[in-house]
Amino acid sequence: MALSKYDQVHLSKEDQDKISSLTNQAESGSISWDDAHAQAEAIRGNAGYSGGDAGDDYISRGGGTVIISGGGSSQPSGGGNSYEASDLSDYLKELYAQNTAAQLAALKSTYEQNAADLRANAEQIPETYQAARNETAAQNELERRAFQEYGIANGLNTGTSGQAELARSSVLQGNLAEISGREADALAENALEQERLAIAYRNAIDQAEASGNSALAEALYQEYVRQDQAAQDAATAAQEQANWQAQFDFAQQQYGDSLDSQGRDAAYNLAMTMLNAGIMPDSATLESAGISASDALAIREAVAQQQAGGGTSSSGSSGSGSSGGSGGYEPTLTYNQVMDAIDRGNLTPTVLADYRHYMGADYDAGGTGDTSDSNSNAPTTTTDHYYQAFLNSLTSQLNQGNENGIINLVDYQWNKLSARQKQGVQELLSQYGVAYSPD
Repeated sequence: MALSKYDQVHLSKEDQDKISSLTNQAESGSISWDDAHAQAEAIRGNAGYSGGDAGDDYISRGGGTVIISGGGSSQPSGGGNSYEASDLSDYLKELYAQNTAAQLAALKSTYEQNAADLRANAEQIPETYQAARNETAAQNELERRAFQEYGIANGLNTGTSGQAELARSSVLQGNLAEISGREADALAENALEQERLAIAYRNAIDQAEASGNSALAEALYQEYVRQDQAAQDAATAAQEQANWQAQFDFAQQQYGDSLDSQGRDAAYNLAMTMLNAGIMPDSATLESAGISASDALAIREAVAQQQAGGGTSSSGSSGSGSSGGSGGYEPTLTYNQVMDAIDRGNLTPTVLADYRHYMGADYDAGGTGDTSDSNSNAPTTTTDHYYQAFLNSLTSQLNQGNENGIINLVDYQWNKLSARQKQGVQELLSQYGVAYSPD
C-alpha cells in the first residue's frame, strides 16, 4: 500500500508522509494492513477521492460518483448528473472504535503482565523472610552451644548459664520479630503496588476512551465541514449547469424564432407576388404567410379589377379613393395588413391604394413628408412607423451578429431614408461597432 501516483498529485506532503508511515507500521506488524488501508482511505477521502481496494486507483467522488463508505469502491449515482457528497461518518466511527479498542487491548496486556509480576513477587516474600528466620534461629543455636561448652570448660554454675540462655532467647525473639516486621512491610508494599497498578490501568482506560472520543468528535466535525463544502461546490456546479442550459435553450429558441420569422417573411413575399400576378397561392404558402384564403381571394380580385380599370397610381392624388374613406373606395386589405405589407417592403398597387384610403395621403417612401402632389403638409406618421420597424429589424440582426444580413438590409433601405434617418441608422450601427459606407 505504497503511495500511488495519484496520491503524489492530489495529497499534501503531510498527508503523503502519513500514508508512508501507515505503510511502514503495517510492514513492521504494528498495525494490520486492513487498518492501514482504512486510515489511508480516510486521508484520501478528505482530498475528494478513493484509492480503491489496492490504494493505487483514482476514484473521484465528483461528477456523479459516490464512494461507498468503508469499502473503498465507487458507483455512479442515478441519472449520471447527481452531485451528492459521500458520508464517511459511520466509517470514521468504526475506524476510531477500532483504534480505541486496540489501545485498550494494549493497556490490558501491559496491566496483566505487571499484575502477574507483582503477584509472583508477593508469593516469594514469605519464603524469603522464612529463610531469614531459619538462618537467625540456626545462628542462635550455634551461639548457645558454644556458650554451653565455654561454661563447662570454665566451671560456670547453672545460674550463670541460665541468665546467658535467657539473654540469648530474648535476642532471638527480637531478631525474629524484626524479620516478621520486614515481611509484613514487604507484603503491604506489594499489595499497595497492585492497587496502584489497578488504579493506573483504570485511569488509562478512561483516558484512552476520552482521547478516542475527542479525536472522533474532531474527525466527525471535519467530515461535516467537508460534506458541507462538497454540497456547496455541488450546488454551484449544478447552478452553473442550469444557467448554461437556460442560455443554450434561449439561444435555440431565438434561432428557431429567427428561422420562423424568415420563413414567414419569405412566404408572405411569395404570396403577395403571386397574388399581384393573378395567381392563387397554395394553402401551405398562405398559412405560412399568415393570409387567410378569403383575404387572398379578395386581394387577387382587387388586383384584377385595378388591372382591368387601368391600375391605380401610387403617386397620383386624383381619381377615386384619393382620400381616406371617400369616393366609395372599398379597401382590399385591413389596416393591419397594409402596415404589415409596408413594413415588409411590399409596395404593391393594392397596398398603396389601401394605404391612401386609410391615411388620406400617398405613401412617402423617402420619409421627407413630401408626396407626388408636393403637399408638404401630408402626414408622416406611417413613414415614421416604417422607419421604426426597419430599426427594429436592424437591431435584431445586430444582436444576432448577422453581418451579411445587416449590410444587405441597410443597402436595401439606404436610398429610401431621409438624412435624419440615415444619421439614426449610423448611430445605431456605431453602438455595435459596425461601420457602414454606402456605395
